[in-house]
Amino acid sequence: MSTISAWNPFSGQSPPDFDYAAFDEDPKIHSNPFYRQDFSETTVTEDVINRCRKLRVVATGAGAAGLQVAYKFRKLLQDFDLVIYEKNNDVGGTWLENKYPGCACDIPFHTYQFYWNRNPNWTSFYSPAPEILKYLKDTAEKFDLKKYISFRHRVLDTKWDEDKDKWICQIQRPDGTTFIEEADILLATNGRELFKGVMMHTAAWDTEVDLRDKVVAVIGSGSSAIQVVPGIQPDVKKLLNFVRSPVWLTPGFSAKNAGPGGSNFKYTEEQKETFRIDPKAYEDHIRKIEEDLGSRFPMQHESSKISKEAKISMKAYMREKIGNDDIADYLTPEFGLGYRRLSPGTEYMEAFTKGNVQLVKSSVTGFTENGLVDDQGNEHKVDVIVCATGFDTTFTPSFEVTGREGINLKFFHGDFPRSYLAVMIPRFPNFYREYIKPLSHFIQLTEI
Repeated sequence: MSTISAWNPFSGQSPPDFDYAAFDEDPKIHSNPFYRQDFSETTVTEDVINRCRKLRVVATGAGAAGLQVAYKFRKLLQDFDLVIYEKNNDVGGTWLENKYPGCACDIPFHTYQFYWNRNPNWTSFYSPAPEILKYLKDTAEKFDLKKYISFRHRVLDTKWDEDKDKWICQIQRPDGTTFIEEADILLATNGRELFKGVMMHTAAWDTEVDLRDKVVAVIGSGSSAIQVVPGIQPDVKKLLNFVRSPVWLTPGFSAKNAGPGGSNFKYTEEQKETFRIDPKAYEDHIRKIEEDLGSRFPMQHESSKISKEAKISMKAYMREKIGNDDIADYLTPEFGLGYRRLSPGTEYMEAFTKGNVQLVKSSVTGFTENGLVDDQGNEHKVDVIVCATGFDTTFTPSFEVTGREGINLKFFHGDFPRSYLAVMIPRFPNFYREYIKPLSHFIQLTEI
């Protein structure tokens, strides 16, 4: 093959020493691999350049992320068909499903709400779950977002079709029948039978269960357990908290803007009225909280001075609130700050000072007719078991997702998930979901 010598592309002359006749006969000789492809089956459509193509978009879940998607699509895009499949009968996601006593957002909700629908009327610094659910329902009504949602529809399976360049989704209707949905873009915003007593998960709380004068076991030490333990402690006869893996327990986030000791507080009517009539005052309040939350980031660097000082401070705080050095030592993690999400838990720690709360320093290995068994083989007889075991953190939706070359998302990530901008992954084209880590911000990710 001949070579191309130095040549001025603006001379109006063809490059010298290039055999165009040979190239026309056999394009495989071209030095650029792009031109060595077989374009014989490529179809050139008669479309105007830059003309928008209508896209079919399927999203799963009508929680906060699903509502964000519906609002942003309607406001920013044209020529799209959006459908959000929601397994429940209303919007709200986790705030619809979680009804356990004490359920609330442990982030100041003034900084957690939608920026396009700010609410100056939040009653508390850390908003309770029923108020958050009402906010999400009101948002859906106010902006007419329910028209994009199919309730009581469950996504069972999704596969990427290489020939069609589309996601093929299997959807289950309320009556149990299924149908196939094709989408250009897919958004994912998602032995105990021996026990004869009452068992429930915090994400599926049975409000009909009366806990008064009952012996209750709470399994877990994450955010749900930290809220439910003090929430039910005053009512129960005895509470056993099974803790396998401790977490860092802290005062409330943005403690200097919260109540005494980082506690929750209710806004006065005068404060809410100021937020309603003075947008700048409300904006300043939000910024003040955000700046305080953001200032904690250097604390996540384990070798930094501020991190070392914070660990000493938090250990002392936990000992003070728990009031028992043995319990405090067990509940103090060995890992550094930021390895797992920090957990505001002042009321949880104070619950261990109550006479009816007992820490069980074991994991649960099995169940019996009358209770559960710890990893030392001891049986604990209880009336009610509360599984505060958190949520699926594997970054895998509840339905099957099969990408290019038949790769299943369940096995793609392995032990260390990676993503692009925390919303996309390779081999799963036009598939978006939030890859939330301990230091990430959920609302910002949904906005991306």
